[in-house]
Amino acid sequence: MRSPCKPLDKRKLADRLVITGNKAVFTVPLPSDKHATTQFIEQFLQSTGTRLISSEWGADRFQAVLEQQSQRFYLHIEWLCEAMWLEYEHSTDDIENLVNTLTD
Repeated sequence: MRSPCKPLDKRKLADRLVITGNKAVFTVPLPSDKHATTQFIEQFLQSTGTRLISSEWGADRFQAVLEQQSQRFYLHIEWLCEAMWLEYEHSTDDIENLVNTLTD
């Protein structure tokens, strides 16, 4: 039996996002499987008021297109690289603004 994911709130999210260049990198363990990834995405959407536009699974990766306040951004998870991050749809947008919007 799988144990439930710990609840995700905005304070925890703010503590676990590090801005690196034009990305906001999560400093949490990656979800272990598809079920855990789905749970994480659901919690992320609920805690941030974000809407899922689309998602795509690959052999060792997951990508979601998300939207909040008419701004689209991506959530990437790559198990081979052991990385999870957010980035704007357009690289010229300010990632710090996105993090502030998601965590305020």
